[in-house]
Amino acid sequence: RIGLFALIGVDAAEAAPFARPVRFTDPVATAHWLVKYLREVKRVDMVIGLFHGGLAEAESLARKVDRIDLIIAAHGHVRLITPIVAGGVPVVEAGSYGAYLGILDLEQVGSRFRLVGYRLRRIDESIEPMSAVEREIDAAKESVDRLFLESFGLSYGQVIAATPFDLIHRKGESNLGNLIADALLWYVNYHVYDPSDPASKVVFYIQSNGVIRDGLKKGLITIADAFRSLPLGIGKDGTIGYPIASCYLTASEIKKVLEIATSIAPMKGDDYFLAVSGLKFTYNPYRLPCDRVVGIWLDNRPLDYSSRNRRLYRVAANLYNAAFLQVVGSYSYHLLDIVPKDRFGKPLKEIIPVRLADGRELKEWLGFVAYLRSLSDTDGDGIPDVPERYRHVEGRAKAHPSLNPKVLICGSGLTSLAVFATVGILTMVIVYLAIKIGRIGYGRKDRERN
Repeated sequence: RIGLFALIGVDAAEAAPFARPVRFTDPVATAHWLVKYLREVKRVDMVIGLFHGGLAEAESLARKVDRIDLIIAAHGHVRLITPIVAGGVPVVEAGSYGAYLGILDLEQVGSRFRLVGYRLRRIDESIEPMSAVEREIDAAKESVDRLFLESFGLSYGQVIAATPFDLIHRKGESNLGNLIADALLWYVNYHVYDPSDPASKVVFYIQSNGVIRDGLKKGLITIADAFRSLPLGIGKDGTIGYPIASCYLTASEIKKVLEIATSIAPMKGDDYFLAVSGLKFTYNPYRLPCDRVVGIWLDNRPLDYSSRNRRLYRVAANLYNAAFLQVVGSYSYHLLDIVPKDRFGKPLKEIIPVRLADGRELKEWLGFVAYLRSLSDTDGDGIPDVPERYRHVEGRAKAHPSLNPKVLICGSGLTSLAVFATVGILTMVIVYLAIKIGRIGYGRKDRERN
């Protein structure tokens, strides 16, 4: 008899800003209770933990909680070739997106189980399909069309564009991330920008790598393909997909937004890296965290991001990323505090989605689809084509590493300047004391000679 329990880890819980009113308890304490319940009340022979929290937390759980036979981990998207054994408990993970099937063999030894075999098998055309499963898949596609896509005039296998090269989802800046960010900047401005009202224009869009979920292979792009790239989220209206939200920020706050990519992403992981449209920036990874951006170009013009520039700029992101802007200060000891505002500079109590005239939310996945359908047909086959400029990344986020003291200090914020001043003062004190001690020692030796 097999008992299973499932838990969310601490890191995964942090990435769920819309979880309320759901509250996450301590996973270790909860696991203790669940294992005891399965063993003593349900009288199971084997306990398997399904843990969405990453390998590090899974290992910790295995060491701290007794009587677990196996932990199947997730969240980190790790394709684990060899199991990790922690506290005598095997921890396994089979990558992400259903690309691999994890196969393992367990042998009962007394009241416990021992792992004797483990392998990952890629799920591809080499696996002979089962007709019963294929029928279920076809039925599911029909349901998706009938219950969801038909209301938008779309269908699952509908071809909307073609790409002459792979659009790759990878760490840092990617051609796919640039395409998506450009698509959504175009889409939101198509609906909100009034040429007679310059302040209504969204000047840049951000999209975190963690929300982009799949690349696009060379060839035809269907509705299903496009949706797989941006499949996450739910709106305030309860419908599928993250809605787009907008607010106004100062230039110095725009710099803070970009510092998420330069300082938070290296600490928390690539999910926090930002694909951007409407601007480019350079940064020095050797500068102090939260003060690494050294240049910003908005619409190809240098942006004055000093505190002297009080102009407000309209920016946009999906609701998930927009909500993160309000809490990013807590990840940075409030060095990156950002206050989203309305067009008049009044702080927003809540960031709300952009809505169409009929009240519907502006959805990211629909914006991506609309942009792909709007592209030019460059080869005359009647299908829009992804432009050649997306074949490679454009250097929208470019690192300029330098240990030159002038580069490290120039343009630094008050916090960085305070740190440099403190280090400078401490250095001078240490040098002074070293010289003083050296002179005392030299004087003693001189007296001893005499």
